[in-house]
Amino acid sequence: LNDICGVTVALVEGEAFDGGFELAAFCDITYASTTAKFCHPEINLGVFPMIATAILPRLAGRNLALEWILSGKVITAKEAEAYGVVNKVFPEGSALMDVNEFVDKVASLSAPAVIWTKRAVDRSLYTTVMDALRISESTYMIELMNNLDPHEGIKAAVEKRDPVWRDK
Repeated sequence: LNDICGVTVALVEGEAFDGGFELAAFCDITYASTTAKFCHPEINLGVFPMIATAILPRLAGRNLALEWILSGKVITAKEAEAYGVVNKVFPEGSALMDVNEFVDKVASLSAPAVIWTKRAVDRSLYTTVMDALRISESTYMIELMNNLDPHEGIKAAVEKRDPVWRDK
């Protein structure tokens, strides 16, 4: 698990059952190796996974989330990727290098831009489209643009040079 400017990245290799599945699903970006498996067997104990009931329907859809939670079915990495629970599946042994490449890329960006982008997505995800547009606009104009980096990024683009981030 890695955290860059509030963005959480998970890499699953092996089994992510119970809370491990919930943790991976709750991260902002989730990568998995081809051997990864996911499962919520809690129903077999007469309980349900509280976090999964909140997040899985948003990732995989209501009906599929219910099927996975109620059946305790083991899901392959490819299935999880196909339904949006995993961002990308990598061959076993190569995933860490690819995850580090993504982490390095995000870490090289303007920290306020990364932070406010994530906040705008999170704030707008669970509302109507019109409210989401207002939330995104407000986050962009009021919170993000009160930092130096957006102005530097735009100026650098106009001047055809690399930006020098100051708000790290």
